[in-house]
Amino acid sequence: MKRVTFKDIGKKAGVSISTVSLALRNDPRLPKETIERVKKLAEELGYAPDPWLSSLSSYRRVDEQSSRNATIAVLTNWDTKDAWKKNPTIANYWAGAQRMSEKLGYKLEEFWISEHGGEARTASILYNRGIKGILLMPLPPDVHEMEFDFSKFSVVQVGRTLHWPIVNTVTHNHYEAMQLTVYFLRTMGYRRIGLAVSEKENKLHRCRWLASYLAKQFEFPRSMAKLPVFIPDQMDRKSFLEWLVDNQPDVVISNELAPYQFMLDAGIKVPDEVGYSCLCLEGAGEVSGIQMKSEIAGAQAISLLHMEMMNRQHGCPEDPMTQVIEGTWREGNTVKVNNRNVRALT
Repeated sequence: MKRVTFKDIGKKAGVSISTVSLALRNDPRLPKETIERVKKLAEELGYAPDPWLSSLSSYRRVDEQSSRNATIAVLTNWDTKDAWKKNPTIANYWAGAQRMSEKLGYKLEEFWISEHGGEARTASILYNRGIKGILLMPLPPDVHEMEFDFSKFSVVQVGRTLHWPIVNTVTHNHYEAMQLTVYFLRTMGYRRIGLAVSEKENKLHRCRWLASYLAKQFEFPRSMAKLPVFIPDQMDRKSFLEWLVDNQPDVVISNELAPYQFMLDAGIKVPDEVGYSCLCLEGAGEVSGIQMKSEIAGAQAISLLHMEMMNRQHGCPEDPMTQVIEGTWREGNTVKVNNRNVRALT
């Protein structure tokens, strides 16, 4: 069958070929009614894009984008301009984003919202400068909503800290990280697996670590203890050590290194007396746990944003997507194989 062309659609709709092209790419310069009418007619006629022509068009748009405005705005919203740089995970997001931006021909420019007079003023500055893409860096732990007008921009957040409005996201797979951690600890012979995570961090990641841990507990055989979770408002040495003494875990899982340091300060031999595993390792080479691929997440966020910009996708999507980056288990030296329990499990 003859392939349906833009000319065929335009003739049926009574519009030009360029209007058909813009409508099928949801270009905001066209009225919404025109876009919907053209797309409906294209569907009725059986239009399907030619993948080779689409690839060529994408290349041309990349070249056009690079020659006009190759700046991507990196939005930050912490109390001070450089506060986010002290977080190793976010710093690695930035490194990965920079690497991919250079590869695609973009330049990253940081915009600290407080420095530019708030969210509305910052949005106006970006629009007037012709900036089309926004990479939203993780927000402070207590901030999960924004009033920023994303409607004129392509936007992707790295890390899952913005809960509203909903935008496309690239983040770590926190749920699977816990599943993987418990799996390895069980195969190493640990039978009293405890979880210590602060309430703030638990809420930040929408309880994914907790939900995954409790799901694994549901699978535990009778020979394994189901210990109560330690979830303080803020991780502190005294309450953690009290929980440790009361529940006697043989290994502790946490998302931060503080519990590990508390055990060392208390003279507990790790891993001989109690093992320790971290859910999101950034550095700390001797610690066992999940090595998060933060640089890969930052790079992937730029790739996704690039695709949105080429397709002129603006604002909060009707069907938002989340791309998850899998972590990998790193053995380290803060856990060890318990041969007696491994034999019992087999």
